[in-house]
Amino acid sequence: MYKDRLNKIPQPRTIARHYAEGKYCDYPADIVLSAVNSHDYEYNPTAIPIKLGFIQMFIANYKAFLYLSEHNTPNDTSAFLENPNGFMEKAGVQLGTPFDNVAPKIFIAMVEKDMLEAMRNPNTSAVCHLVYSSDEDSWPKRHPERYPKDYMKRSTYATLKDIPYLLDDNIFVAKGFNNHMSINILHIGDFFAEK
Repeated sequence: MYKDRLNKIPQPRTIARHYAEGKYCDYPADIVLSAVNSHDYEYNPTAIPIKLGFIQMFIANYKAFLYLSEHNTPNDTSAFLENPNGFMEKAGVQLGTPFDNVAPKIFIAMVEKDMLEAMRNPNTSAVCHLVYSSDEDSWPKRHPERYPKDYMKRSTYATLKDIPYLLDDNIFVAKGFNNHMSINILHIGDFFAEK
């Protein structure tokens, strides 16, 4: 009688070999990176897929957020949601990485009037208060959607070429936002994460 085997993650050498051979392997990125970095095969570096979480997606595409914070008419937001990468290219905004299918929805929620006001408020907890407000017509009531916790709270990858992993709050201060943008993003990530 055969024993049922759970889907186990292969040994690092096997994962590295599969990537060198161009085979698709769906494993957590940290395991893939560790395997690839510790075994010397001939790799095609553009073939290794890494899925960024929302926090790093925001960090990489903060210029898109800044642009949307000033261009958030209903027509602008609709055009952005329809084709986020094309919209930003047409606007002349350079993205750090192409948008996935979730981040644009959150970017649009972040450029609503009450959220922008909270992000510009010097009070450290303004965004936290708004995110967890229980008022009937408040920002959280308009956004019941939730996204996978792993995506919303995923750590940033420090070694990806040309993709930043730290947020510089000073960039946002220069644009009229408070100097707590890193904390604001964590609150928003926590709010949208599935419980």
